[in-house]
Amino acid sequence: MHRSATASAIGLALLCPGLGMAETAAPTAPVQNPHRYLYAVYCNGTVDRLDLVQQTKTGSFQLSERSGKPAAIAALPRPGVRPGGCLARPVVTQDAQDSSDGVVNIVASSRLDPDADGRKPYQLLTFALPGWTLQQARNLGSFDALPRLARAADGTLAVQPQDKDPAAAMAAQAQAWSAGNVLLIYALPGQRGMGAALALGAEARIVHLAEFRSGGNDIPPDLHLAPGGRFVLASLKRSIPLGEDLRKVEATGELRLYGADGRQTRVLNQASLAGSVLARSLSRTLDPDQPRTDNDWFNVALTPGGLAVFTDRRGNYQFIALGQPFDSDPVTDDAQDDADGARPGLVYAAR
Repeated sequence: MHRSATASAIGLALLCPGLGMAETAAPTAPVQNPHRYLYAVYCNGTVDRLDLVQQTKTGSFQLSERSGKPAAIAALPRPGVRPGGCLARPVVTQDAQDSSDGVVNIVASSRLDPDADGRKPYQLLTFALPGWTLQQARNLGSFDALPRLARAADGTLAVQPQDKDPAAAMAAQAQAWSAGNVLLIYALPGQRGMGAALALGAEARIVHLAEFRSGGNDIPPDLHLAPGGRFVLASLKRSIPLGEDLRKVEATGELRLYGADGRQTRVLNQASLAGSVLARSLSRTLDPDQPRTDNDWFNVALTPGGLAVFTDRRGNYQFIALGQPFDSDPVTDDAQDDADGARPGLVYAAR
């Protein structure tokens, strides 16, 4: 089952940037860390700037305020309003954002809600960092969902048809992919629960990571692929009875890191991440009326420097050092929306 899910992944190219030796005869200027700052770009047009060295949030702004006149990205009429579809999303390709060169590409819409046919117009916007100054805008057309872009033969960014997108072909069983490696999720045969595996494209093999059974108070964890595709972080959860046909989903604060050899390499217990998340009925459907708690933390990024970045979806962040650096290859998945503020687009930059 797993081999068919990774047929497209095996053919993806693995990026191998070369390492140069610095000359010692003459002093050179220090090289800025291109991954020092992380910009979290949310689908409602909000951008949070995170300093990964100081491990703190240093600012927040609305892209609508920096996208020209008239604004190329729709402005929310008031805080808390959810647009009818994603307003802004960074372009993710295997050459990342070119953010080390001081530019970032965003797919965006100037329309808050779609037309009667469910479609919205989208543009490709190029911003200069660190000020996020709009440099260029190019119309992409109207779509019923945020279009995915890829590099054309001439190096330009072009809309990728969904039927030719390897991500769409693998989406049924693939959770995320990076550098030709794929995180696979599958149902355990004859049991309640799921298994996880890594399909390693360059090595043309599949490595089993772990099985997570749904028995008693255990429920499957949230899984996140690290950049480079050779590590997976599991955030463990449990289910607790509340009575009256409700059960509470609770984050335990336990984090498990798995490597490409299938072994568990790190276990961390982070009390600050533990606590109730939401309630669900016995039919396993989420209760939309259950208010989220202050401890509803969600992992939005695993950084090349080895940090797990969590947000409470209210603009607050936690930075957890995993003790394991990762490669810089970007992680992509089949989801393009971020309606609940749990999975922003990521832009790394030196400034």
